[in-house]
Amino acid sequence: CTATYSCIEDGDAGTGNISANPFFINPTGGDYHLNSGSPCIDMGTATGAPATDLDGDARDATPDMGAYEYQS
Repeated sequence: CTATYSCIEDGDAGTGNISANPFFINPTGGDYHLNSGSPCIDMGTATGAPATDLDGDARDATPDMGAYEYQS
């Protein structure tokens, strides 16, 4: 597969990818929402992205990486 605009452990040379701790709320408990200060906030792309995240929250012109938009 080809990943773009993704946070990938140990990096990947794909367009817009980063290799950093995404600062999930509670990954061991299955909560993959982003904490404030996450490097994934506003680092995704709207191209090909769904209009809403898995919670039904709208994505904007600079969506977050991942399944959930950060909610302040």
